[in-house]
Amino acid sequence: MIRIALTGPESTGKTTLVHQLASKYNSKLVQEYAREYLKSKSGYKREDLLKIAKGQYQSILDATSDGIVFIDTDLLVVKIWSFEKYGECDSEIERLYSSLKIDFYLLTYPDLAWKNDPLRESKNELLSLYRVYKRELDKVGVPYKVITGQGNTRLINAVEFVNKFIASIKE
Repeated sequence: MIRIALTGPESTGKTTLVHQLASKYNSKLVQEYAREYLKSKSGYKREDLLKIAKGQYQSILDATSDGIVFIDTDLLVVKIWSFEKYGECDSEIERLYSSLKIDFYLLTYPDLAWKNDPLRESKNELLSLYRVYKRELDKVGVPYKVITGQGNTRLINAVEFVNKFIASIKE
């Protein structure tokens, strides 16, 4: 099984792209747990982030496949979200993030038009958040590619990177 996670700042097309990729590769898809969790809430607190992290972690573990599993955000998003919102991250979130094996990341660049959403908070900080994601991926050394482009170009770029990654691990 190959786990490919989409990560990056909010409103950078992760959910749209992950659905397109799962469809293109006829693969399993792990939805963003936070969206479902927060749907019935009027707000959230720091302790909700641990619940979200545990839910996302379990969803990823539960997804099994002989092929690719595409993941709409993983625990890196929760970790960065926690630091950005509260200035710290629960050690359990850090532990879960470190223990979860993601084979390849697609880091979405903030070159799309902002789409308003009640769960989004960082409209004016997308580029600085993107840099935080990139630094973290560089620090942990996991393979990743930056996804740019508008419309179908974004999908084409992602497919090219996924195909190259799959070919590299089969060699």
